[in-house]
Amino acid sequence: MYTKTKDYSMYLAGEWATGESEARMEATSPATGEQIGTVPEGTRADVERAIAAANEAWSGWANLSAFERAAAMIRIAEIIEERRDDLAETLTLDQGKPLAAEAYDEVDELVAYFEMASADVTRLEGAMPPSVDADKRVMLYRVPRGVVGVISPWNWPYTMPAELIAPALACGNAVVWAPASSTSVCAVKLAECIVDAGLPSGLFNMITGPGPVVGDDDQLALALDDAAVLDHVVDVEPEQRMRPQRLMNVVEQRHVGRVVEAARLQAVAEHRLGVGH
Repeated sequence: MYTKTKDYSMYLAGEWATGESEARMEATSPATGEQIGTVPEGTRADVERAIAAANEAWSGWANLSAFERAAAMIRIAEIIEERRDDLAETLTLDQGKPLAAEAYDEVDELVAYFEMASADVTRLEGAMPPSVDADKRVMLYRVPRGVVGVISPWNWPYTMPAELIAPALACGNAVVWAPASSTSVCAVKLAECIVDAGLPSGLFNMITGPGPVVGDDDQLALALDDAAVLDHVVDVEPEQRMRPQRLMNVVEQRHVGRVVEAARLQAVAEHRLGVGH
């Protein structure tokens, strides 16, 4: 394995971009101590642009059949398999996991998440419960939520976002993803696999940058409006209070008890606290 330094881009509104500010952040390997590249330092304007593009794209995607969307998930899985070595080596360089002992396993698990999403979406069922009116029929069916916000941690930089991105896309939603800033190169590599599967422009977006800026839960929830913020990683000091409005899953990096105690979790419709993987 050797270090290749590269200036990477983020993906928003259907194109690889350097972002509004064109500022960049260095990516340093915890495995070697070397700089392995730079990534764009995204801004809130970049996030808003991504959300706008996702809102434009998701309805057409949602109107496709479940089997068409499932086929796209399989294409992503196949691309990940083809790039297995590169993804595993990037994971070791960018995050520090041992290559043979852990990195390849995470890439293999990543493939499985997209395969599972492909299979699961074709088996989603509705229901026809009894009606109190004999002349009427009640039908229950599942519909996409719209634009899904995903904010993911550093410790499993492929599989933890994929747990949400894969089913969200498979079920007809658009995605705006803000990965952990310390593993941004891994995020770019995964984004390349998703983009190269040929999804509609604007459907999938990945914005690199500081967590308090591109991954701010208040700003993301406000910008998404009626969309869902499916995953959140607290990447701030505990005295900085989080006030999620549509937070469904909290994945905390550190200071778990103190941050959650400070959070206004009564505003959360559904909440689960997970630490690690």
